[in-house]
Amino acid sequence: MVLAGSAGKGKTTLAKLVAFTALKDCLWIDLSGRESPFTEAALAALALILEDRARPSLVVIDDFLIEPNSTQGVWTSFAMLQRACRSSGSQLLITSKGIPRERLDARLISAGANVQQIENLSSAEVKEFLEKLGCPTTTSLAP
Repeated sequence: MVLAGSAGKGKTTLAKLVAFTALKDCLWIDLSGRESPFTEAALAALALILEDRARPSLVVIDDFLIEPNSTQGVWTSFAMLQRACRSSGSQLLITSKGIPRERLDARLISAGANVQQIENLSSAEVKEFLEKLGCPTTTSLAP
């Protein structure tokens, strides 16, 4: 799943809530401010990590710059990660780096990504969204 939307809409916050309530191992990588060579290496490394894991994980890629001008190397590494997620039974959650749905690279959608456009959400909408993702509704985030 890809959480898309302009900056400041809460994509990372929603991803953190999903990771917190997923009740499974979570691998998180923050790509904020990273250039393509780092992204390529990080995605390939995650794919290798997943190949060695015995149980499924939630893989979160935060602030992934997935515009049409992304390099072929990024897409090759991303395809490796997708295959590793499928073979390990892991789930992939991506937050776009301030990119609304209409500016996402079409390769992402053709690869089968479910894109959720994030607008300004109310508390009730966040709860409904989390329930749709299958997150437990009884977990309290209050201290």
